[in-house]
Parts: sequence; C-alpha cells; structure tokens
Amino acid sequence: MVRALAALAGVVFGLPAPRLSRLAAARGLSVASACAPSPPPPSAAVRGPFGDIGRRAFGSSAAACALGSALAPAPAADAALAGGAVTAAAAGTRVFAVRTPALELRAFRALLLPNGLRVLLASDPAAERAAAALCVRAGYFDDPDAVPGLAHFCEHMLFLGTRKYPAEDSFDSLINSAAGSNNAYTASESTCYFFDVDAPRLGDALDRFAQFFVKDGPLFTPSATARELNAIESEHSKNLQADSWREQEVLKRLSAELSAEPPRTRGAPAAAVRSSVHPYAKFGTGNKRTLDDEPLAAGVDVRAALLSYYHAKYSAERMALVIVGNDSLDRLQALAERCFAAVPRAEGAAPVDPACAPIARGAAFGDAGGPGDRPSDRPDAPARGPFGPLAPFGAPPIPIRGGGPALCIVPVSSNTQSISLTWAVPMPDDARVKPDYLFRQLIGRRDDGSLWAALRARGLVTDIGAYAIDEFGKTALARIAVELSDLGVSRWEEVATTTHAYLAWLRASVCARDARGGAAAPAAAAATFFADTEAIAALGFEYAEVAEPPALAESLAPQLFDYAPEFYFAGPATLADGGASAAAFCAFARALVPSGAVTLVNAKSFGRTATDTEPIYGTKYGRLDGRALQRAAERAAERAAARAAQGGGFHFAFPPRNPFVPDPSTLALKTAPSAAALRAAFARSDELAPLGASILPAPAPAPSPPPPDGAQRGADFERSPGAPRARIELGAHALGRGGAAPASPIAGSAPAADEGPWVVTDSVAWRVHCAPLPRFRRPFVTLRAYIGSPLVRASGGADGIVCAKVWASLLSERLESQLQQALAAGCGWEVSASDSGLVIGARGWGYDEATFGQLVDAIVSAVKQPLFEPARGADRALGAAAVSAEREAYARFVESAARDAQAFDTAPPLQQGGYAIRLLLDQGAQPVERTRDAIRALTADKVRDFAAAFCAGPLYGEALLCGNIDAADARALSARLRAALGAGVGGASVLGRDAVPRRVVTRVPLASAAARSGPRSGPAGLGVVLAARGRNRDEKNGATQVFWQVGARRARAGGSSGGTVASARYAALEVLAQLLEQPAYSTLRTKEQLGYAVGAGISEVDGAVGMFIAVQSAVAPPLAVAARIDAFLRDFDSELAKTSSVQLGTVVVSLARAKREKARRLAQQAGRFWLEVARGEYLFSRAEEEAAALERVQLDDVVRLYRERILPGGASVRRITALVEPAAGAAARREEGGLANVADVTPVDPLALRETLGVLARPRVDEDVDGP
Repeated sequence: MVRALAALAGVVFGLPAPRLSRLAAARGLSVASACAPSPPPPSAAVRGPFGDIGRRAFGSSAAACALGSALAPAPAADAALAGGAVTAAAAGTRVFAVRTPALELRAFRALLLPNGLRVLLASDPAAERAAAALCVRAGYFDDPDAVPGLAHFCEHMLFLGTRKYPAEDSFDSLINSAAGSNNAYTASESTCYFFDVDAPRLGDALDRFAQFFVKDGPLFTPSATARELNAIESEHSKNLQADSWREQEVLKRLSAELSAEPPRTRGAPAAAVRSSVHPYAKFGTGNKRTLDDEPLAAGVDVRAALLSYYHAKYSAERMALVIVGNDSLDRLQALAERCFAAVPRAEGAAPVDPACAPIARGAAFGDAGGPGDRPSDRPDAPARGPFGPLAPFGAPPIPIRGGGPALCIVPVSSNTQSISLTWAVPMPDDARVKPDYLFRQLIGRRDDGSLWAALRARGLVTDIGAYAIDEFGKTALARIAVELSDLGVSRWEEVATTTHAYLAWLRASVCARDARGGAAAPAAAAATFFADTEAIAALGFEYAEVAEPPALAESLAPQLFDYAPEFYFAGPATLADGGASAAAFCAFARALVPSGAVTLVNAKSFGRTATDTEPIYGTKYGRLDGRALQRAAERAAERAAARAAQGGGFHFAFPPRNPFVPDPSTLALKTAPSAAALRAAFARSDELAPLGASILPAPAPAPSPPPPDGAQRGADFERSPGAPRARIELGAHALGRGGAAPASPIAGSAPAADEGPWVVTDSVAWRVHCAPLPRFRRPFVTLRAYIGSPLVRASGGADGIVCAKVWASLLSERLESQLQQALAAGCGWEVSASDSGLVIGARGWGYDEATFGQLVDAIVSAVKQPLFEPARGADRALGAAAVSAEREAYARFVESAARDAQAFDTAPPLQQGGYAIRLLLDQGAQPVERTRDAIRALTADKVRDFAAAFCAGPLYGEALLCGNIDAADARALSARLRAALGAGVGGASVLGRDAVPRRVVTRVPLASAAARSGPRSGPAGLGVVLAARGRNRDEKNGATQVFWQVGARRARAGGSSGGTVASARYAALEVLAQLLEQPAYSTLRTKEQLGYAVGAGISEVDGAVGMFIAVQSAVAPPLAVAARIDAFLRDFDSELAKTSSVQLGTVVVSLARAKREKARRLAQQAGRFWLEVARGEYLFSRAEEEAAALERVQLDDVVRLYRERILPGGASVRRITALVEPAAGAAARREEGGLANVADVTPVDPLALRETLGVLARPRVDEDVDGP
C-alpha cells in the first residue's frame, strides 16, 4: 500500500531509467521479484558489502530453538557492545540476548511478551530517527475462496481510524507532523506494517500504531470500507499494464490448472480457488469485482468477512515487532510492553516456547475464518498446525505431471524479452542454511566458465539472475530469469537447454555420489568456491554498515518468525557451517531438473502462438512443446554430467581462489578511535545525550592564513605532524567556475565529524578530494571520479549522449569477466555515462596495490583501450576473438537501447507526464524521438571514433576518495589516476570545469503570462499546459501533474561578497510541503478516491526547486483532476492559516533534526560528499545551514509563500500542468462535471516553448527565478 509516492519526484523529471536488473547484475547486486500483491519490502538491512545473503521469510526448526535456549546472558559490563544482558522485565516477559558483530555499537534485545508477541529492540543512540515494523503471519494465502484480496483489503483498512483515534487520517497526520513516512504490504503468508518518525515522537507513534492490533482497535467503518474498495480497484488498475504482474498471474493460473481437482479445467477464473488448489494460485491483490461485485451476487457481506478475518488472524502469537530508537533498551522495552500488551492472543492458541521462537514450516497456512472457507469438519479436512490446516503444503505450488510445461506470453512492453525457468525446491528446516544464496551466487557469475559467459558468447542474452521468489512451508519456488537478445528470442530453446546443461554440470561437480551411494567430496575448484563464499559472507556480517532505522525495522520484522532470538539479527545475514550448506545445496540442486521446470518465454513475437487469455489482467499466452524441450534439455544435461564426471567442463568451470577476499588480520583501520572512547560514548543511561565528538580526535587549531594564490597550484599538500591545519583558497581560474571554492582542509589528521573532504591535489583540470572518515570504523575505501568533456553535448542533440551510453556499456562488458571475483568478494566498480562525461568508481577492502590498485588500474585501462581493437601484446587469435565478441556486444547494446527507448510508449502515465515537464524545465533534455533517431543512425565506427576523441581530450577530472585511507595513500592514488588517464587530463590542452556543458534550467513563466497556452475552456490559472494522449492504447489510467517553480536552495548573500546562503524561501517551502502532503493525500486519494497513486512534495532540478502534486486516475479525466487539485488548494488556504504554533514548531523541529542527522554509513557519507562535488558547489555545511534556516521560519512566511506562489491566482505563480489522457476509453469520457477533456486543450510543444523562455544562471538563487 503506497501511502506516499517516495520516488515520484524522480518520475516527474526522468525518462525511463535503465533496467534495474541489468545494472544490478553488473554491480553484483540482486533484484527482488515482485511477487507480493503490494510493493515488496526492501532487501534485508543486515547486509555486507556483497549485498543481502537472503530474505528468508518462513520457517525454522527445533535445532535452532535449542541454540536459542542454550544462549547464556551477556555479562552486564559488556551490555553496550554485546547487545544487552537479560534484565528484569514486566511479569511474564521473557528477555534474550542477541548475537551481533564485534564492531556493532547499537544494542539489541529480544523479548517474548506474555501474549506471545515476538519483539526485537534496537537502541541506536546516534539515530535522529526512530522506526517500527510489525508483521502478522497471515497473508493472501488466508483469503477465503469467496473473497479474493481480503487480506490486502484488511491491510488498507487498518489505517482508516481506530477506536482510540477515530479520525481516518489520525495516524497519517501524526506521522506527517513528525517528518516521517509509513507504508504496508501484503505477501502470501504475511502482512507487514511500518513507519518512521523523528526520534522524540516514537512513543506517540507507537501508541497510535498499536491501536491497529489491539482488541477491537480498528473501526472498519461502513463508509470507509465502501470508499476504500475504490482504492483497491485503482491499485489493481495501476498494475494492469505491468508485465511483472501479468507474468505472475499466468504462473498462478498454471498452478490452479495443474493442482485442481477433476473435473476442474481451464475454463473457470483462476480467482475462484477451490480448496484442492494450492493457495499460491489465489489472486492476492483483489479488485472491485472480487471484493464487491461477486461477493454481493453471492450474498457475502464483505465487511463482516473483514471483521471475521481480522479477529481470526490478527492475534499476538502470529505477530513479530521490531522497534528502533535512540532511547535505552529499558525504555524501549517499557514502550513495547505498554503499547502492545493489549494485543489479544487467540483463544486456544498453543503456548509459544520462548526458546523455540521459529515457527515450524507450513504452520502458518490455514483457514481464513470467513465465508467460503473449507468447513473444519469435512472428512478431507487437513491436519491442523498452530495456525490452522497444514495442507496443501505437502504438494508443491505448481505440481508437475508428465513433464514440465512451457508457455509463451505476449508482453505489454517491447522491452520485455525474457525466458524464466521455475522449479519447486526443498528448503532446509534451519533458516540459517541458505542453499538459495549459493544458487544465486553460482547462476549470477559473469566470469569465464559461467552460464552467462556461455550464453553471451553466442549473443543470446543481455542479463541473467537467479532467486527464490517465494517459500511455502518446506518448499520454495526457485527461478532463473534471463533477458534475451533478439537472437535469443528466436533461439530460446537453446538458452533453456544450455541452462539445464549448466545445472547438470553443477550437480555432477558438487553433488556426486561415491561407490556406496554416499556424498562424495566436491571437486577441489568447487570446494574452493564454497570456502570463498563462506569467508565473504562472514566478512560481510562482521563489517556490515549500519542500516537506517526504517530499513532495519522493515527488513528484520518478517524474519523474526524464522530464527531463535539469539539469531534475530545475525541469522538473516550469515551462513551456517559449510557441511550443512553443501548438503542443503545438493538437495536444492537435485530438484533443478528438466522434468520439474516450468518454462515461461516473454516476447512480442509470440502473438500468433498465444491463443489463451488470462482473465484477470487480460494477458495473451500460449502453450509451447514442453515435452520436446524436456527431451532436448535432458540430452544436454546428460552430456554435461558425463563431461563433468570425466573432469571436463562442457564450457563450464569454477573460478580459481578469489584474490580479492581479504585476510581479516590485514583489515586494520588507518585512524581508529580507541575502544574505550567508543564504549564510553555508547554505554548510555536513560538520560541520553546526543552522540558527540568524544570518540573523535580533538578539534584542530585555528587555520593559518592561506598561501598566496597560485603559489603551490597543482601541487599535493600535506600537514606535517603536530603542525596547525593549513587551508588553501582555490581561485576562479583553477576551478573554472567563475568563483572561488570554499576553504578545504588539507590532508593530515582526522577531521571533525562530517567536515568536508580535503583537497589533496588541485589544478585547473584535475582535482582530488579525500575524506578518511574514521568514525565509521569500517575498512572500506571508495573512489568516484568524474571525467567531463564538451564532446558529449557537442552536437546539441542526442548523438553524443547515445554514443557515451553505448561506450559505457561496452566498458562494463569488458570489466565484467575480469572483475567478477572482485564483485563476489564485496568490492565494486562503476562505469556510467552522464550527460557531460563519464563517471567511474571503485570500492574495496582498504587501499593496497594488490587489490584496490588492481581494481582502479583495470577500470582506467578499460577506458583507454581503443574499441574494437585487440589489446596491446595480446595473442593474435585471442585478440581477434575479443574484437569479434566486442562487436557482438555492441550489437546487443544497441538493440537493447532501442528497446529501452521504444518501451517508453508503455510507461505509466505519471512517467509520461513527468517526461513532458522535464523537457520544458531541462534545456538539455532530449525528446525520446530524437533518442530513437540517434540509435537508428548509430554505427560501431561512430562509437569508436567518439571514444577515441573523448580520451584524446581535453578533459576535466575530479575525484573523491573516502574511507580507510590516509594522506600518503590518497596522494599516491591521485597520481596513479592522473598518470593512467594520460594527456587528456592536465595535458597541453587544459580544460576547466566551466568548459564542460552544465545543465541549464528553464525559468517557468508567470501563470498570468502563460494564459495564452491554457485551455480554451475549463478552469483558469493552469499556467503552461502540457497536454498529450497516452501512448499505450491499452492503458486506462490518465495522469495529472502540477508543478510550481518556487525558487532555489540558495539565495544571494547580502553585501559585496557575491556568495550565497541557505534560502529562506526554500526553508518555508519545505515546511509548506510537509504541512500539505498529508491533507492532499487524505483529500484526493482517501476521501475523493481519484486514484491510487497520489503524491505531493518537493522536486529539484539542479538547484532550482518547486512543489508538485500528482495523481494517476482511471476514474476521472485529467482536467477534472486538475480542477479537484485547485479546489483542494483553495480549501487548504484557510486550514494553513489556522496552523497552530505547536503544529508549526513540531514540523520545523522534525525537519531540522532530519537535516542534522549524521550519515550512518560510510557509503552514505561518501554519497553526500559526492553530491556536493558533482554539483561543483562544495557546500559541505549545507545541511546545517538549511536546518538553521528552517528554525527561522514563521507561519507568516509559509502562508505568504503559499498565497503568492502556489494558490491559484497568486501574483508570483509559475506553474506547469501536465495532462495525460488515457488512450483506452478516452472517447467514452469526454466530459465530467462540465469540464472538457484533454482533446479540447490547446497543446504546447515543450521544445518550442523552452526556446522562448529565460534560463536560470549558476549558481541557482531565488533572485534568478524571480527574473522576467
């Protein structure tokens, strides 16, 4: 349930992003499958640098329970670092210590409340935000047959008023006033709710949150129930054109067909699931038909079903809660007990053994307690577990009879070309044993000998990944998903058979049997791979960076069902011992056979073959010859297994020992605070003071005067031991920005907490910043470097940008196999194209020549190596093969880019409206038609010549080093980079940053001046109207987006300095947006039910800021929605003026605290610094300045800003209204409420209009926005 569009600002101003799966695979990340009815939760917060080990959501065993019961309390003296000892608790509450890494500074405690509710507490003294998440072990599997989607509907209803706080927006209003957010999702066997707030507001928020779950807490009022059905329908409508949802429903339909009792066949709707059909087949999201029309016809009272479901399923022993705050553990425990002790326990529920907190697999599936459930007294009623019947967990979710089926699907998007293989696989009882993690690692490899390498060499694929998409009792669905090239679509059977051959080779290499039938030792190479994997997992856990409170709570809450209390934190992020892992992997791998696979192929070319229609989403699909595919796959598998037995690889091989896995004994911190100081800082009492500088070096003496301008220009600087910290001022000619940079400290000793990086190298064309950041106590080093060139935008069109993006893709291809082991070891790299150059990056376990130096050298060498030429000194035959492979890769990337550009036509309406706004605001933005033309005109020679000219320079380079690095290392790496990049940087042809084209932002005209471009009829004051018909003829949703350009984040400083200060106008805008967001959502979404996707907030384009309101609707035409937005704005005017000083103060304090919150992770701090470097502003004190500006905001400032710049008719309103009319059914909705539709609006061409408008100078300041 999306309660706010967190990413809407990005959608408003962005073209479709590159496919995440491809980018994630190139960076060693994993992309979760969208298999929950509502947006899935984020990946686990307990992470190592390698990413999430596994999101295990179900089950565990008595063995894990025994480990939990054997855990001894931690000594009181070690409570701060060991997670807290067992302490005195309220009567009946059981308290457990929690295993954490040695470097962990937060304190953890596990509880089992008397009512059976599981709780994990995390005391994070440095956190400015607090969070909580509660998961209920009930999901759409528990939907009664007569009311599909009931669990999801219940999730929505809990937000709409409780007995203690009856107002429908009570919870949302509190969260909004505390600068927080909230959300929820419904999965197959769980429903999870979560929020975050300003830390001092945690107690208030928990009190209201708990009312969702206490006895008779939620109201489920008839009026809210009736209205919220429309929200469910809008959410379903939003998903209708999403290929991921459509494919999932085809798989569910297949499950219904294969597991149904005779004579059930394909004729009936999949939503009408009978008891014999596995619950995986259920339609989890529901819609108005399943939640209103059909129940009404069947005489089912849906509200009564809601109440019955809630009372049957929402009981304490089914719940798991995580609370993260900056209070002590004792105070957090008192909050948990006070707020959640009243959550009822189900009558007759078995006692929860505190030492056996994990729930046995299969124990959560059961009757929904509503109309349509199987009567419990039927002869075939299944055996019951603690939460209801255990069957049909004994059967797989997709039972295979007589061979694996193969289906083809016709997708909506031309960008969707894929094949997936799905199996039902066994899962071990102990959740700490993760065969799915090893499965992902083996399938996701990109080096020589991998499945990817074998398929890529034939030009068949563009991406590959593997994951367990869901778990049901002791069974999971394992999937291998492959994105296909055009050639791969025509040869999809070859992709499938090669995949089966690889799996057979894996089984033969790892899971061989000896002569007596016992498990044989795996091959030496396989054993080495598994050993490396375990070592990397262990390092990742010990050195995992601190998660933000919301991410920590959201990720851990659903996993408390899986583990004994000791492992609540460590269990999701670690692997069990190697023997258990290897045995479980073999059991897992033996299920991955051709006869057990379900094959799905997605491509537009299957239009004639797809003769069936899935009834819920209308997806066209068809049957392929699964038996022929199985026979071919089995032959390929047999050959691969035979070669493996003979010591051959059949194109496949395990990698050698990973040289990038560090020896833990070498991971010393260059500048580390003492353990005593750390312990003292975090051994907190109930009177918690903010985390200060007590763990950091003492402040440096006052800076000495700067050296004469240019006296040491271009040199490296170092402060000698004991000397005062020096500073330099960098002149305008050195920066190439028309102004001086702020003072920047020079390398020496550690800076104060989050002081900006030090400049260690500076010249006109090359600058390197360094930030050691010892306070994070992690051994990582990160590098990001920008290499700018005017060549990217030289043509003024899309040609240079397209060339740069294809070149960056080819560079990534070069590096994938070379650096695969670096990725596996937790290192990382980046090569990407910006609109003015290249960005390269590296991340490693500290700076040393053998690993990090090798990583950087490989990246730079790839950039410098000419395209389509053999590497210098390469063997002739190998060089020719490499050139051929690179040309094949070029063809794949161009093909993929063309599909990406074409896929924009099926993008959601909100994204299409945002695209129009971006075309107007960003003077360099290119229309998608120009991008398509540039791709069609592209040749390999053009890309080769572009890359050669780029490297020849002139170039401007700027780099940032962060982490476990000292001054000497920083200078050495700076020199290494500059030398490696060659004459292009700092050579004879010097280029300053001002010669690299920067983004130019349009000044939006006043609404009064834009009247000529408004509608011929309808409401006045819409400003610049960008009207268009949606590009997807099957899309029933339209979109309305209103953007107001208000000012900038900076304002011109007084006096003659020419500098800038934090904008008071921007501060008032932040307060206004916070006050407006929740009422806008409540009015437009909850009360008026205009659409499911409704959001409001602040958007920024390169320093120019504004506010937006966006609505995607299938129930009202865009102009009618625009009128409703304006009506809301007029009503909100009086409400805003009545804001009390307490309300205003609460918002201001929460926003200012959020600004001042220090980064919790090294990567987060490096990202903040890099943003300032990339902007060229170096305002490393920006957060503090903006927080101070917020604290000066008065209500009059907010009201004045609103009435002058937002409210219709305001004197300084600069407004853009983007209207996207749905192509499907537009003729039937010509008018609503007397308002004309988009067809009656005089359209404006954004490209033509922006040529006539003024632009905002750099740096962006309020005064420039107010120009003519």
